[in-house]
Amino acid sequence: MITKFIINLFNEIKKQKILLENYIYLTVIQIVNTLFYFLIYPFSIKIFGASDYGLFLFSITIISYLTLFISFGIDLPALKILSQNINDRKIKSELLSDVVSTKFVLSFISSVVLIILMFLNPKLSKLLLVNSLQAFSSIFLLNWYFQGLQKMKWFVFFQLVIRTFSILLLFTLVKKAEDLILYSSIISVSVFLIAILSFCYLIYKEGLSIRFVKFDRIVKFIHVSYHFFLNSSISVVRSQSTTLFVGSYVGMNEVSYFDLASKVILLPQSIVSNINNALFPKILKSKEIDIKLVKKVFWYEFFIGVFFICLVVLFGRNVIQLFLHENIVMAHNLAIIMSITIMSWLLVGCIVNFVFIPINRYDLISKNQLIAFVSFFIFCFIGLFFFRSVYIVAFGIAFSALLEILFCFIMVVKLNFFKRVEHNL
Repeated sequence: MITKFIINLFNEIKKQKILLENYIYLTVIQIVNTLFYFLIYPFSIKIFGASDYGLFLFSITIISYLTLFISFGIDLPALKILSQNINDRKIKSELLSDVVSTKFVLSFISSVVLIILMFLNPKLSKLLLVNSLQAFSSIFLLNWYFQGLQKMKWFVFFQLVIRTFSILLLFTLVKKAEDLILYSSIISVSVFLIAILSFCYLIYKEGLSIRFVKFDRIVKFIHVSYHFFLNSSISVVRSQSTTLFVGSYVGMNEVSYFDLASKVILLPQSIVSNINNALFPKILKSKEIDIKLVKKVFWYEFFIGVFFICLVVLFGRNVIQLFLHENIVMAHNLAIIMSITIMSWLLVGCIVNFVFIPINRYDLISKNQLIAFVSFFIFCFIGLFFFRSVYIVAFGIAFSALLEILFCFIMVVKLNFFKRVEHNL
């Protein structure tokens, strides 16, 4: 009896070890990418100056929209299928063929858009062309597949090696302002190498066969992914509008305080944002969802959210003091107001991943983002009309985050998920 208990305990620890490793690797990837741009930022400003580096950033922003279109929210539904067919090589080959074929078609459309943009912006044409390699790299970027296998080690390895090597190349080869294209090329090629090396490794390691699928399968896959694309698009537009509101209606000084407060929130968000991603393959590994586990995850994430909000309240000021010597109270207050988004990231992410996706209610995902998007803009437009204060934007973010949580909770109750799912899956 004792031996059986020890064996079961050991097996459970082993299972949780895989889950913990998956979470750690996902977080490491996010940190590596963040540190990469943090390390090259002072160097870039020194070499190119604010104007030329601004052109680079502007071109990257344009390319990010192409990347968003090529990705089209495909990764999450693909991850769901993979998690439920982890040992079926045929289905995995078909899935990968669907994903790659769909992204190729979307890349062709993006190429046409890119040519038009280059024609309309001749000053940016070379930068757009070079940086577009980052967008087209998303065809082969299969981080979701590594995540589904719960084997992120090699993907992290490729990231670390190539990012480190690219930094060395930048510091060695880029010497003057005229090297902006070379600078862009090194960064873009590094992204492409990460994608292509991880892709080739998976094809070899998994023994998969890839073919170009029929157009009707591509249309079907786009239809399935549409709500995820809409969700991502709305989220990107909303997040990029905050600085615009502050700068246009309040002032540029407040932009810096708002940006610092946002970065304070970004610290705990980078830690908690991958919890649901790491749990996704485990919870959706079969077509029957462990309802007790989903409930447990929800409550655990609620308390984790409360914990990190308390950290922002208690220690956020100390972090802000490291970077700011004036208006510390304002920046801290902004961080406290926006800390509700930490709870939103956790709880909304939990319900989306483990309630809406399992019952194929993808429409609720886009409706949730649409509600958050509309509520944020209405709140800010009305609030800033009467009060030209940076706090209005912060409260707008908090208000939309609360509505996201409320909408998801109402939908869970309305769907009667925890009772009906047992009979539907």
